[in-house]
Amino acid sequence: MYDPYVSSHEMTIRDLLTHRSGMGLGEGDLLFWPHTTFTREEIIYKLRFMSGSSFRSKFAYDNLL
Repeated sequence: MYDPYVSSHEMTIRDLLTHRSGMGLGEGDLLFWPHTTFTREEIIYKLRFMSGSSFRSKFAYDNLL
């Protein structure tokens, strides 16, 4: 993720399952749906630049995580 704190192994499975990553509602969905030409590596790289709120500050559903 873009935030070094989150990237240093602070994001947990619980954060992923409760949608508290800081990504905005549905953010990044168009990276993989409908079908795109982005590779898995490109999608993972682009994830770091998506931020809708502070880490663990609120719920926001997204399909990528």
